Amino acid sequence: VGFGIAELQVKRCALQLASALEFMGAKGLVHRDVKPENVLLLDLECRRVKLTDFGLSCPQGTAIEALPENLPYTAPELCRLGPSARLPAQPSLDAWALGVLLFCVLTGFFPWHTAADRHYRDFERWHRSPRVRPRPPHWGRFTYEAREMLRGLLDPDPIRRSPASVAMAHVKCPWLEPQEPGAARADRTLLGSSHCR
Repeated sequence: VGFGIAELQVKRCALQLASALEFMGAKGLVHRDVKPENVLLLDLECRRVKLTDFGLSCPQGTAIEALPENLPYTAPELCRLGPSARLPAQPSLDAWALGVLLFCVLTGFFPWHTAADRHYRDFERWHRSPRVRPRPPHWGRFTYEAREMLRGLLDPDPIRRSPASVAMAHVKCPWLEPQEPGAARADRTLLGSSHCR
């Protein structure tokens, strides 16, 4: 028993969201607000999913500033911006947000509160040296293939970050390891009360 959405439904969502983001990228647009609140599920099996709320969308390359509040979906390059600094909007921002969203709906929890907190720093160290650094404990639910997909989407370097379409290439692989009884309770306490909404 897990606390996220069933893997099959998550994969259906991932296919449709990645396709929507790929389409936007082909049109030269960046969504900039990919999160569960902006995803409409039109049926319980997630066969019809819509990405909504294009209020922050802009053409690629538009100089953007950080939003007043850093959310779990905010990419690290935006978290590091100073008060008056700007960076060009790129599809890599949407790929990051999709990676956080997939983690969240599969587990029921955010991987971190912001891409600057202790949980993120643990992830970043592991991401840099996966053979040397211990894997953050809340990443143990994922199969090797899913970890690699998420590590690509959540690469701290936006230039090396995988595009959102990488999710489409991984849907035939299992994403979650079988859960042992009692393991879910341990995972639930890892990130406090940061439930996905």
